[in-house]
Amino acid sequence: MVDEYQDTNEVQNCIFSAISREGKNLFTVGDVKQSIYRFRLADPRIFLDHYLRYPHAADAAEGESAKLLLSKNFRSRDTVLDAANFVFRNVLSREMGELDYGEDESLHVGASYPENPDCCTEFHFVEMSAQESDTEKLRAARAEASFVADYIQRLIAGGFTVQDDKTHEPRAVREEDIVILMRSPRTRLADYRRALESRGLHCAAESDGGFYETMEVAVTFALLEILDNPRQDVPLISVLRSPLFGFTPDRLAELRAKTPGGDFYDALAADGGEDSARFLALLRELRESAQTLTLTELVAALYERCHIPAVFGAMRGGAARRENLRAFFSLAEEFERGGGRGLFAFVRHLREQLESLSSRKEEIGDAILSAKTVSQQIISDACVQSEKLLSDSRLKAKQIIAAAQEKKEHLLAEAAERQEYCVRQAEKLYSGMRERQLESIEALDDDWQNFLCGLMDSDGSGPSEEDLSAKVGAIARELAEIDDE
Repeated sequence: MVDEYQDTNEVQNCIFSAISREGKNLFTVGDVKQSIYRFRLADPRIFLDHYLRYPHAADAAEGESAKLLLSKNFRSRDTVLDAANFVFRNVLSREMGELDYGEDESLHVGASYPENPDCCTEFHFVEMSAQESDTEKLRAARAEASFVADYIQRLIAGGFTVQDDKTHEPRAVREEDIVILMRSPRTRLADYRRALESRGLHCAAESDGGFYETMEVAVTFALLEILDNPRQDVPLISVLRSPLFGFTPDRLAELRAKTPGGDFYDALAADGGEDSARFLALLRELRESAQTLTLTELVAALYERCHIPAVFGAMRGGAARRENLRAFFSLAEEFERGGGRGLFAFVRHLREQLESLSSRKEEIGDAILSAKTVSQQIISDACVQSEKLLSDSRLKAKQIIAAAQEKKEHLLAEAAERQEYCVRQAEKLYSGMRERQLESIEALDDDWQNFLCGLMDSDGSGPSEEDLSAKVGAIARELAEIDDE
């Protein structure tokens, strides 16, 4: 059996034919209206060929290939199906879409719903000018969001009735009964959220990351992971870094630096700090509770002991975050109602769901990649060339810096040698001058002594005042000359 057969290509069709005895043992399911992978070389004409050639199962001979129409829809009211049929009947034909939309192709009601005269399909056209500039497109998106929010507000205020899923009785519509479907919601999600919240309407939306990647759900899931096994570095660090415990990156780095070996739980246990001790005590308490509490009781205890709804509810978009936390609690309830038991089984169940979602995202990513192969190859080649040019520039820059550094060191060495030579010459010159000064002073001292002795030789009387002053003046002049030198 092959599902989504409208999205097969000729290569796949040959493979299916080869392994099914030339199609004799082949059962295919598809809907050509849902073919969306033509850009990946899917060929819906393969499915159309079977659909148009094969007779109805009731009219086919034994052993003959046949078709079975599954035209009954069990999900929607007749008003929804009538509107869908009206659209397809007016746009789909052999000339446009390769298929005429007749009675066999139409959708027919398969489920029964209580009569409700208020249930009808409506088309609303928001009249706006041509949207050429970015500003006009933004204004148009906001106008559309405001219209939708006003319409929902009128539905709730007017007491529009819906059928309750559990009691199957009519009741007044609530916010959670309403879904807004749109193409490429990422570009318009903020406008719709703002319009709804400004009218007091709560909303939750899957944006880029989805439900499991919102901070509040990711942290709660990480907490459950470390309650099951605390020796997991990624969820443990996620919990410590979260607003619930507030460990800063510097604090986490300090813990790891103190205990480089082992897992991060070992580093936390060896720290001895007040914040580490407080977290470990709470973790031990919750792990002990996990042994006796049911899964939903454990999640409730987790919410209460870690103040999860209060912390995330106080952040921006708090109403949506609290709604996500309630939805996560509902997942635990559904898991238990389905027969699931225990923390380990629930954690494994959530991991399998995450892996499934990741696989689907990868498939979408592969489709986008196939559609952009040429442009990405051009970008890749440009990146390689840019990286090569950047690498060459870095190498040349390093060479220039190394040459400049070598030249600088050489000049510094020459300057040091010249400075040392100048110091030696200055010391030598100073030493010679000092020796000459001492010799001159000694000569003056000898001359002074001789002068005094010569004055006392004749009559034993002292020198005259004029001779003494002249001699002292001469000595002073010679000392001044020595100082000048």
